[in-house]
Amino acid sequence: MARLVGPVSSYTNQYVRKYASSIAGMEKMYGREIKIAERGNQILVNSGVKTSVLDINKITSPNDLLAHVQNNCAANEHAKNISAKFINWFKNLV
Repeated sequence: MARLVGPVSSYTNQYVRKYASSIAGMEKMYGREIKIAERGNQILVNSGVKTSVLDINKITSPNDLLAHVQNNCAANEHAKNISAKFINWFKNLV
């Protein structure tokens, strides 16, 4: 399940617990730990190098948070792939 970091509102806590199985599935699929925090009216999602910000006021459906978590995982996976390509390219130079 996603790890809640720091104090979060009951709204965010309830949301994460309600969709814990879906978030856990994304953790398994991407092989990453997902961390969720809250600052003001923003939900911060991190699963690697990049942290994504979701405005709580813009959540219109339950799928918004799940889509945001999945987009963060995909962005971090893309960053990992680019990093691996750069490392391989650099090794070939040496």
